Amino acid sequence: MGMKNGTLSRRVVTLALAALLGLLLMLVILPPVHHPPRAASRGYMIGVSEASKHYHAEYHAWPKSLADLTNNPKNLVFFSCGGVIVDGWGRPLIYQPFDPTKGYGSVISNGRDGKPGGSGEAADIEVRFGAER
Repeated sequence: MGMKNGTLSRRVVTLALAALLGLLLMLVILPPVHHPPRAASRGYMIGVSEASKHYHAEYHAWPKSLADLTNNPKNLVFFSCGGVIVDGWGRPLIYQPFDPTKGYGSVISNGRDGKPGGSGEAADIEVRFGAER
């Protein structure tokens, strides 16, 4: 059974609004919680990965950049953080668009040291999207 485009659009917008409402409620009701930088980074990256999947569901194409998640033909907001999307150390996340030769796209943080590679807290973090499971 296929969904009509209008139904899919409403579903994406509804999911985005529900996520935003949930976030606002957490900020108002719950006391502030400090998350370690690696955990915070992974959380942001999973959010961007999921937003990329929702973009793909809406447009039948993968976003080419993080900007596509807020600036797109229908002006849908798939992921918003009020500015540049950064990792837990305050550095911009690296967005690698879906690459058909690899079969996935990814969101990367270069860890605490901000350099590729490393180990422990300095190890890179990668969250992939679009990969066949």
